[in-house]
Amino acid sequence: MSCRFCHFENMKEEIIYSDEDVYAIVSDTPLSHGHVLVISKRHVERLEELGIREITTLFQTIKNLIPQLLNAVKARDYNLFINAGSQANQSVSHLHVHIVPRRSSRNHLDVFFDAFVEEESRRLSKEAIKRVAYSIREKIH
Repeated sequence: MSCRFCHFENMKEEIIYSDEDVYAIVSDTPLSHGHVLVISKRHVERLEELGIREITTLFQTIKNLIPQLLNAVKARDYNLFINAGSQANQSVSHLHVHIVPRRSSRNHLDVFFDAFVEEESRRLSKEAIKRVAYSIREKIH
């Protein structure tokens, strides 16, 4: 079975950040403008499968990306989450962390629940993903 996150070499135009261990792309089913996925280059399904160095690199990357991403998309706040396993609605069985810029003050965990209701209605075209990735990449490098 092929994992779409393992084939990051085919996503050059969608990638906004990449290093030896992780890369970041614009989500193709964004919850908000600028929704980014930070993905382990090593195929693991869950956070606890990573070594401590890999976890440190993953979260250091997230820490560094957040202010740049928020500035690029003109947002102040964000949600950060991981879906681990099918019961947690993990759509791709490859560890990835969601950074979701927030611009409104809707209540509680609504962003999580809305995500799974109409996923297909939010799906971006490949061209739209490339445009968003370009606009973010341009502002963070």
